[in-house]
Amino acid sequence: MKLKKEKRGRMGELVPRSRFDTRSMSPKQALVTWHENIDAMFDVRVHDSGEAFRVTMDVFMLGDLMLANVPHVAAQSYERSRLRVGRDGLDHYLLQFYTQGAVASRRDRKDNHTQPGDLWITDLAQPLSSTATQAEAINLIVPRRILAPMLDAPDHHSMRILSGRQPLVALFRNHLQALTMAAPALSIGDAERLIAPTLQLAAAALNGCLHSEDTVGAVQNAMAERICRHVNAALPNTSITLEETAARFGISTRKLSYLFKPLGGFAAWVRKRRLALVRSALTDPAQMHRTIDEITELHGFSHKANLGRAFRDLYGLTPGRVRALAKQRLAETGVREIELVEGNEWSRWIRTV
Repeated sequence: MKLKKEKRGRMGELVPRSRFDTRSMSPKQALVTWHENIDAMFDVRVHDSGEAFRVTMDVFMLGDLMLANVPHVAAQSYERSRLRVGRDGLDHYLLQFYTQGAVASRRDRKDNHTQPGDLWITDLAQPLSSTATQAEAINLIVPRRILAPMLDAPDHHSMRILSGRQPLVALFRNHLQALTMAAPALSIGDAERLIAPTLQLAAAALNGCLHSEDTVGAVQNAMAERICRHVNAALPNTSITLEETAARFGISTRKLSYLFKPLGGFAAWVRKRRLALVRSALTDPAQMHRTIDEITELHGFSHKANLGRAFRDLYGLTPGRVRALAKQRLAETGVREIELVEGNEWSRWIRTV
């Protein structure tokens, strides 16, 4: 394993960087070390390919973004259960271009996997079950708090495949490829200036492909897109109803229900958005002073018990348990900040950014 840790603090210093390479390890040591690293995000099961296990990564922490060039990663399956989602509190998007190899949802019965150059999206705040071949990839990890406000349907992107033939997807891919090449020489100041355009390209790619034929469960047309924006801006307003929303946009309730049918219906979609905001509030360090009852009322749930059942069904944990785990993570972060685990800076980044 090789590690290069640059100095932090001044805008002219190079961005923090770590390299992970198992080629110098025994197969057993490589596998154990990989599990220790990837455990920050996933439970994994490495496929038996008959070859020595190998992973190489070059990771750059660009402030609020993390960029990883992965020239080789072994075939494996990735899992995030509802219980794990509720327990680890990760709230990021993982945007991956598989330049070689492929990834697919294990729960999709169709032959629906990435082609080289396609974009694969993982929402770490949602359950995941995927499988990937031996691959080469470019990964960008973005906290939800800075990307979700730019998305038309922020909770409906996980396990989406966006065709690399789409112009906006291709532009985003080209940007990340160029960024990967430039990253070793980037200063912290350079990285700060690149965050906004990178987020804008990411949002353009995700929003621009909402109507693609290969997008499963996406919002169907521009009208529904406008409604999504309206609801996202209005929440946690408690008066969002099917009737009021239909009247606001001059359409019938039947039409509105049809537009949101792929998302489980309008009421179910709004409820899921509220639950996502509740989860974010429960884990937000800036909102630890608020009680669960206050958060319940703020986000439009009339009774704590109603929130508890719906929240547990979605995340596998009660709101109280999620809040307790969030407080525990905050306490542990203060202790672990002084620790340096070789090759594992990126996993500390994702737990704290």
